[in-house]
Amino acid sequence: MHSYGAGDTPVFPIWAWGLIFSIIALMVFAGVKQRLINKKIV
Repeated sequence: MHSYGAGDTPVFPIWAWGLIFSIIALMVFAGVKQRLINKKIV
């Protein structure tokens, strides 16, 4: 039986998933922005 079945809290907290997703989204946004800036210069 998994820990979820015992009523324990998930091993990985929701806020941590949110933090990871936010960092990845920020990196993607920064990468797209950088690419657009590079296109304008060249």
